[in-house]
Amino acid sequence: MTIKILMISPTQGEIGGIEQFFLAVSGFLKSDPNFELRLIAKTVSGYQLDESLRELLDALGLRWTTYQRPMQLPIQDILWADVVYVQNPIPEVCFLAYLFRKRLVVTIHNFLLRPYSIQGLRWRLAARLASVRWYNSQFVRSSWETAPPSARSEAFPTVSNMPMRLSPLAGRKGFVFISRWVPNKGIEELLEAYRNARIDRHEWPLTMMGSGVLLRKIKTEVAARPITGLSILGRVSEAEKHLRIGAAKWLIAPPSAPEDMGLTPLEARSQGVPCIVTNSGGLPEVCGPGSLIVTPGNVHTLIEAIEKVGALDERTYEEIVHSTFDSLNASIRVASFYRKALHEIN
Repeated sequence: MTIKILMISPTQGEIGGIEQFFLAVSGFLKSDPNFELRLIAKTVSGYQLDESLRELLDALGLRWTTYQRPMQLPIQDILWADVVYVQNPIPEVCFLAYLFRKRLVVTIHNFLLRPYSIQGLRWRLAARLASVRWYNSQFVRSSWETAPPSARSEAFPTVSNMPMRLSPLAGRKGFVFISRWVPNKGIEELLEAYRNARIDRHEWPLTMMGSGVLLRKIKTEVAARPITGLSILGRVSEAEKHLRIGAAKWLIAPPSAPEDMGLTPLEARSQGVPCIVTNSGGLPEVCGPGSLIVTPGNVHTLIEAIEKVGALDERTYEEIVHSTFDSLNASIRVASFYRKALHEIN
């Protein structure tokens, strides 16, 4: 019997971590003839879907729609579904699914900042209506479930499409950074640390990718005070992103504010690229063995880490690479997990 699954995700209209995961899981399930899918994107107030996200939704070849206000949620799609699978426990989705006795699955991506506020209690209640709750890190889970963890919940990284192949060690050079260029991502600290680190900049260039409100400001500052070895590429395609990550010796992810999970370290590990990360939220959970963990916002410890990896001999580096790569499969859930889990929950 075909299982009808309604996939729902919030979005700010651009392709970010939640959107990538939502699209990837939809693609996983679409390939199973036992599932029939419909998709809904809930746009956050003040945002609209950009063309690139619309194109990716269209490319799935599935029926999809959008809504913004709770009263605009297409109730007919809730009634149609056997299983409602929502990214983050959107209250109106969870309450209607529960009211209509639908099996409800929630993946929770974000730390709950004020769990005992009225809004926080509302979201926690919505989450507890789910038959199964999947959190993207123990860090996130701890903010939603303050009592002993429920038997109906698990914590594991949410990943989308990653290469999952060891990139060649020969020819790897330097460091790579990719993130949204917004405050608290550690961009200024990384630039200061790289500028002052005592390394061979020919062998240890720094390639930075991504876009956001800080990009133009940082480019202007770097133009006024150039940094030898630095390349700022801005936004790149998924293919180029993975190519650049695989060509680097280390990925650096140095946010000063807590991260819910940290997708880029997982993307780096999928090619055997070890990481330097800050002890920020869920990052230490996903960075893997052999990674270096530094203090958030502390330029000095970041300089020390950059200089330390720059002095590693090739044999030690190769051991770290294989440990980083080989341990990844135990950390993540692949397409077959979601297919099996959603079969069983129905």
